[in-house]
Amino acid sequence: MTITQPTDIWFEYTEPTQFVAHTTQSGQYNSDPQLWLYSASNQLIVTNDDYNGLQSYISVELPAGQ
Repeated sequence: MTITQPTDIWFEYTEPTQFVAHTTQSGQYNSDPQLWLYSASNQLIVTNDDYNGLQSYISVELPAGQ
């Protein structure tokens, strides 16, 4: 998935799962993305900026739900 502007994406899991998200630079285009993961009640679970150079990565065990 290529995202070029701030975007919200919703996930729903029927059982506990390991959630992983990471960003990569696309070719010669510079990017400095940041990732945020919120619960359905809008509470921040985890955020990351600059995990690998300017790219971001999050990995967290989540319970079932949205």
